[in-house]
Amino acid sequence: MRIGRAAWSRIALALGWALALPVPAQAGPVNGLALYLGGVAARQGDLHSTGVSLGGDAQFTLNDRWSLNPCLYVSAEGASGSQRVSDGLGGIQVRHWQGNWFLGGQIFYHDRLLSQDGGLLSSQYGPGLGAVTGWEGPSGWIVDAQVDALEGQFFSPDDRRTALRVHVGYRWR
Repeated sequence: MRIGRAAWSRIALALGWALALPVPAQAGPVNGLALYLGGVAARQGDLHSTGVSLGGDAQFTLNDRWSLNPCLYVSAEGASGSQRVSDGLGGIQVRHWQGNWFLGGQIFYHDRLLSQDGGLLSSQYGPGLGAVTGWEGPSGWIVDAQVDALEGQFFSPDDRRTALRVHVGYRWR
Protein backbone atom coordinates (compact mmCIF):
# COMPACT_ATOMS: atom_id res chain seq x y z
CA MET A 1 0.00 0.00 0.00
CA ARG A 2 2.98 2.34 -0.34
CA ILE A 3 2.03 5.43 -2.32
CA GLY A 4 4.84 6.56 -4.59
CA ARG A 5 5.39 9.78 -6.48
CA ALA A 6 3.62 8.47 -9.61
CA ALA A 7 0.57 7.44 -7.57
CA TRP A 8 0.35 10.88 -5.93
CA SER A 9 0.52 12.43 -9.42
CA ARG A 10 -2.41 10.26 -10.55
CA ILE A 11 -4.37 11.16 -7.41
CA ALA A 12 -3.76 14.89 -8.05
CA LEU A 13 -4.78 14.51 -11.70
CA ALA A 14 -7.99 12.65 -10.75
CA LEU A 15 -8.78 15.27 -8.08
CA GLY A 16 -8.28 18.10 -10.57
CA TRP A 17 -10.42 16.38 -13.17
CA ALA A 18 -13.22 15.64 -10.68
CA LEU A 19 -13.22 19.19 -9.34
CA ALA A 20 -13.50 20.61 -12.86
CA LEU A 21 -16.64 18.62 -13.73
CA PRO A 22 -19.79 20.73 -13.75
CA VAL A 23 -22.43 19.13 -11.54
CA PRO A 24 -25.56 20.95 -10.43
CA ALA A 25 -25.52 21.51 -6.69
CA GLN A 26 -28.17 19.50 -4.88
CA ALA A 27 -27.28 19.73 -1.23
CA GLY A 28 -23.72 20.63 -0.26
CA PRO A 29 -21.98 20.85 3.08
CA VAL A 30 -23.73 21.61 6.36
CA ASN A 31 -22.03 22.90 9.53
CA GLY A 32 -21.89 20.48 12.44
CA LEU A 33 -20.03 17.86 14.44
CA ALA A 34 -19.64 14.28 13.21
CA LEU A 35 -18.50 10.97 14.72
CA TYR A 36 -17.16 8.08 12.61
CA LEU A 37 -16.67 4.36 13.21
CA GLY A 38 -15.09 1.93 10.79
CA GLY A 39 -12.13 -0.17 9.85
CA VAL A 40 -8.51 0.47 8.94
CA ALA A 41 -5.90 -1.50 7.00
CA ALA A 42 -2.31 -0.25 7.10
CA ARG A 43 1.16 -1.14 5.94
CA GLN A 44 4.55 0.03 7.11
CA GLY A 45 7.50 -1.81 5.60
CA ASP A 46 6.87 -5.50 6.29
CA LEU A 47 4.30 -4.77 9.01
CA HIS A 48 0.66 -5.17 7.94
CA SER A 49 -2.12 -4.34 10.39
CA THR A 50 -5.91 -4.14 10.49
CA GLY A 51 -8.28 -2.89 13.12
CA VAL A 52 -10.99 -0.49 14.17
CA SER A 53 -10.96 3.26 13.51
CA LEU A 54 -12.83 5.94 15.45
CA GLY A 55 -12.91 9.60 14.49
CA GLY A 56 -14.62 12.91 14.60
CA ASP A 57 -14.68 16.25 12.81
CA ALA A 58 -16.20 19.71 12.95
CA GLN A 59 -17.38 20.86 9.54
CA PHE A 60 -17.23 24.55 8.66
CA THR A 61 -18.99 25.45 5.43
CA LEU A 62 -17.17 27.98 3.29
CA ASN A 63 -19.85 28.04 0.56
CA ASP A 64 -22.13 25.52 -1.18
CA ARG A 65 -19.10 23.75 -2.76
CA TRP A 66 -16.33 23.87 -0.11
CA SER A 67 -15.85 23.01 3.55
CA LEU A 68 -13.01 22.89 6.09
CA ASN A 69 -13.05 19.94 8.48
CA PRO A 70 -10.63 19.88 11.45
CA CYS A 71 -10.49 16.19 12.41
CA LEU A 72 -9.13 13.62 14.87
CA TYR A 73 -8.85 9.86 14.26
CA VAL A 74 -7.56 7.00 16.41
CA SER A 75 -7.23 3.32 15.64
CA ALA A 76 -6.43 0.10 17.45
CA GLU A 77 -4.86 -2.47 15.14
CA GLY A 78 -3.57 -6.00 15.34
CA ALA A 79 -0.48 -7.06 13.41
CA SER A 80 1.48 -10.31 13.24
CA GLY A 81 1.63 -12.38 16.41
CA SER A 82 1.02 -10.37 19.53
CA GLN A 83 2.03 -7.02 18.01
CA ARG A 84 -0.44 -4.17 18.39
CA VAL A 85 -0.51 -0.77 16.68
CA SER A 86 -2.10 2.30 18.25
CA ASP A 87 -2.44 5.08 15.73
CA GLY A 88 -3.65 8.65 16.03
CA LEU A 89 -3.82 11.62 13.73
CA GLY A 90 -5.10 15.15 13.94
CA GLY A 91 -5.35 17.58 11.08
CA ILE A 92 -7.59 19.35 8.63
CA GLN A 93 -9.47 18.25 5.54
CA VAL A 94 -10.50 20.51 2.68
CA ARG A 95 -13.54 19.07 0.93
CA HIS A 96 -15.02 19.96 -2.45
CA TRP A 97 -18.74 19.16 -2.67
CA GLN A 98 -20.82 18.12 -5.66
CA GLY A 99 -24.28 17.61 -4.28
CA ASN A 100 -24.06 15.11 -1.43
CA TRP A 101 -20.69 13.75 -2.64
CA PHE A 102 -17.33 15.13 -1.55
CA LEU A 103 -13.71 14.74 -2.56
CA GLY A 104 -10.80 16.36 -0.80
CA GLY A 105 -7.34 16.37 0.64
CA GLN A 106 -6.02 16.29 4.16
CA ILE A 107 -2.87 17.31 5.98
CA PHE A 108 -2.24 16.04 9.49
CA TYR A 109 0.19 15.24 12.27
CA HIS A 110 0.51 11.57 13.05
CA ASP A 111 1.57 9.44 16.04
CA ARG A 112 1.98 5.64 15.95
CA LEU A 113 2.90 3.26 18.76
CA LEU A 114 3.94 -0.36 18.13
CA SER A 115 3.75 -2.68 21.12
CA GLN A 116 4.15 -6.36 21.82
CA ASP A 117 3.19 -8.30 24.96
CA GLY A 118 2.49 -5.04 26.78
CA GLY A 119 5.89 -3.48 26.03
CA LEU A 120 6.55 -0.57 23.69
CA LEU A 121 8.62 -1.55 20.62
CA SER A 122 8.65 1.78 18.79
CA SER A 123 7.06 5.19 18.50
CA GLN A 124 6.80 7.16 15.29
CA TYR A 125 5.42 10.61 14.61
CA GLY A 126 5.43 13.23 11.92
CA PRO A 127 3.49 15.00 9.19
CA GLY A 128 1.31 13.26 6.64
CA LEU A 129 -0.89 13.81 3.61
CA GLY A 130 -3.99 12.07 2.35
CA ALA A 131 -7.16 12.09 0.33
CA VAL A 132 -10.78 11.61 1.37
CA THR A 133 -13.98 10.91 -0.53
CA GLY A 134 -17.50 10.12 0.54
CA TRP A 135 -21.21 10.82 0.67
CA GLU A 136 -23.24 12.72 3.27
CA GLY A 137 -27.01 12.40 3.15
CA PRO A 138 -29.60 15.01 4.14
CA SER A 139 -30.39 12.93 7.25
CA GLY A 140 -26.81 13.38 8.51
CA TRP A 141 -25.50 9.86 7.77
CA ILE A 142 -22.03 9.71 6.20
CA VAL A 143 -19.95 7.09 4.42
CA ASP A 144 -16.32 7.94 3.68
CA ALA A 145 -13.01 6.44 2.63
CA GLN A 146 -9.62 7.94 3.38
CA VAL A 147 -6.12 7.07 2.29
CA ASP A 148 -3.26 8.64 4.18
CA ALA A 149 0.52 8.40 4.12
CA LEU A 150 2.83 9.21 7.01
CA GLU A 151 6.43 9.85 6.03
CA GLY A 152 7.75 9.58 9.58
CA GLN A 153 10.43 11.58 11.29
CA PHE A 154 13.35 10.19 9.26
CA PHE A 155 11.75 10.16 5.78
CA SER A 156 13.09 6.71 4.85
CA PRO A 157 11.11 3.94 3.10
CA ASP A 158 10.89 1.96 6.37
CA ASP A 159 9.26 4.94 8.09
CA ARG A 160 6.41 5.30 5.58
CA ARG A 161 3.02 4.18 6.83
CA THR A 162 0.12 4.04 4.41
CA ALA A 163 -3.42 3.42 5.66
CA LEU A 164 -6.89 3.03 4.21
CA ARG A 165 -9.81 3.91 6.50
CA VAL A 166 -13.47 3.27 5.68
CA HIS A 167 -16.10 4.81 7.98
CA VAL A 168 -19.79 5.18 8.60
CA GLY A 169 -20.67 8.29 10.54
CA TYR A 170 -23.33 10.75 11.58
CA ARG A 171 -23.29 14.57 11.56
CA TRP A 172 -25.32 16.54 14.08
CA ARG A 173 -26.63 19.70 12.40
